[in-house]
Amino acid sequence: MVSKLYLLTLGAAALISASPVANEQAVDVSSVLAPVATEAVPPLPAHASSSKGFKLVAFPTDHSDPLAPTVKGMFLNSYHHGAGLNLAVLHGIDAHNPGAVFYLNKKPGHPANILTSSGAFPYSFNVPHPGGKGAQDVMFPVGDVGTPVAIKEGPPSKGIYVLNEMQTAGRGSFLACKRPVPYYHNTEMIVLQYTYGVTPQGCVPVRLVLECAHLPAPQPNGPASHDHVRPTLTAGEALHLYLVSVPAAIGTFFYTFTRHTLRRWRNGVNAPPNISAAARLKRDLFTSIGALMTVFSLRELQYIQRRTTGDAVRAFATSRKLKLESVLLSDLDTGGFAPATLHLLDLDGSKPLHSGKVMLYFHGGAYISALNNPRPAHVLASRMGAQQLAILEYGLAPACPYPTQLAQAVAALQYLVEKHGGYSYQSVVVAGESAGANLALALLAHMQTPHPRVKSLSLTPSSSLLGILAISARTRNDPTRLSHEENDGKDMLSKASMARISEAWKPVAGEVWAAPDLADRSFWHNFRAKHVLLTAGGDEIYRDDIIHTAEMMNADVSDEDEEGQESRVEVIVCPGEVHVQCVSDMALGIEGGIMTTAVLEWADSMRDV
Repeated sequence: MVSKLYLLTLGAAALISASPVANEQAVDVSSVLAPVATEAVPPLPAHASSSKGFKLVAFPTDHSDPLAPTVKGMFLNSYHHGAGLNLAVLHGIDAHNPGAVFYLNKKPGHPANILTSSGAFPYSFNVPHPGGKGAQDVMFPVGDVGTPVAIKEGPPSKGIYVLNEMQTAGRGSFLACKRPVPYYHNTEMIVLQYTYGVTPQGCVPVRLVLECAHLPAPQPNGPASHDHVRPTLTAGEALHLYLVSVPAAIGTFFYTFTRHTLRRWRNGVNAPPNISAAARLKRDLFTSIGALMTVFSLRELQYIQRRTTGDAVRAFATSRKLKLESVLLSDLDTGGFAPATLHLLDLDGSKPLHSGKVMLYFHGGAYISALNNPRPAHVLASRMGAQQLAILEYGLAPACPYPTQLAQAVAALQYLVEKHGGYSYQSVVVAGESAGANLALALLAHMQTPHPRVKSLSLTPSSSLLGILAISARTRNDPTRLSHEENDGKDMLSKASMARISEAWKPVAGEVWAAPDLADRSFWHNFRAKHVLLTAGGDEIYRDDIIHTAEMMNADVSDEDEEGQESRVEVIVCPGEVHVQCVSDMALGIEGGIMTTAVLEWADSMRDV
């Protein structure tokens, strides 16, 4: 929860403040120890203001250093956390580099710490423990790593600044260092480091001064996270949720379930015959839940959803004893869009990493809901013999509208191929369901013709994905085809839910990256994937959109591309089944479904490719 502070000072850094709340105490900055820097910071213009959030501005304390004029006034702009990388970058502020926003977090009975206001986790601003040699990177870790930093209220001319809050060990100093970063192809950056000893060459000691900044409200399941607090509703919203929406949802659920069950019995819809009566009952229950999307408001849906995609992946990895690595894709990786997190699960440790295949998985949920159960993705990746399963925790709408998710998907693919140790495009299978299948096809479209607002991938003429698996893809955003009318009421989705998704996600009309169904045959000519499978339920509203998209991709037609490699596209329509039927069946442990059999056989075919 955001700390409630009372601070008063003068200077550009100003102060952070807010109203106190019950059971929390204001942070007493007067007890913080003396500052790190020994040289005076030049007087700052007198100005007082207040805010809950703040940015961190670098002011050199050694003005004779040749790097000092460059560094002076730079903001801590971004942080990069991943395999072998823990980096904080200083940058001059501009439209593309606005500076990261931080806040002071204070729980009752716990010390305060500074957290970032962006990223899939609430990263804490830490410095290295004493004892390390030379300058070390400032850290933004998850968990108990390093030493937390705190704030210090200095004289009015110096503002409020950050220091190492460690009472028993010696103080060190922040450094601004100019150096190439191998992770970013040796691009030269000004990085923030910390030292308990001498200042190395190419670095200048700095003080980090606080400057007021607007702290965005935490978006549930979005890229911002303020201590993972559950979103709150006003008293009026809470009354509406429990007195209106919940009763309406209960009634809608039982009405829909009864209608589905009676329709199936009346029409004799029992295919496939090897599905038991109990399994069909589970299917009807699951399909009926989908109707609730239009009963609750968007804020109510976000309030109800407690777990993030990361929560689900971590719980699954723990239960299956799988090695998990979570990598932050920063705003630099996404080309200025919101950060995302890529979760890497090791599936096969018998071979050297990157010598086999990897499945990059995009979950469904209408771009407004997190992943609930990674089991279907794990089953598919295991069946295709993947060494790793990479699940993208993309930003959710409305906090992250279109094309944020595409930019994050591009960053995820780029990480696997260029930065994760050397997967080739030919070893990557991109899979997704519903909105995630939309994203998989959007990524393939981006490889054909890059979206003008999303950075391009570094592709050669032979760069081609091993496969695309698109399960019940949303390929169109307006309900104009027969299946939208014919299956409205049979499927878990409806024309009303299609409108709800567009309202939150805000796709741009006419763009193929938002609606792959709009792309014609010439657009998809020689697309960059060797094997493609699209599935549709016979009773789902997206059925005709998926069939048309597959036809534009030359479904069931094998052609030789310019490199002499065969591209193969299949579309499978599953009678009597609904949207993402195989995903719900795998999650519920139902075997023998038409769509489930199709996707598992396709995954098996990828094993020896």
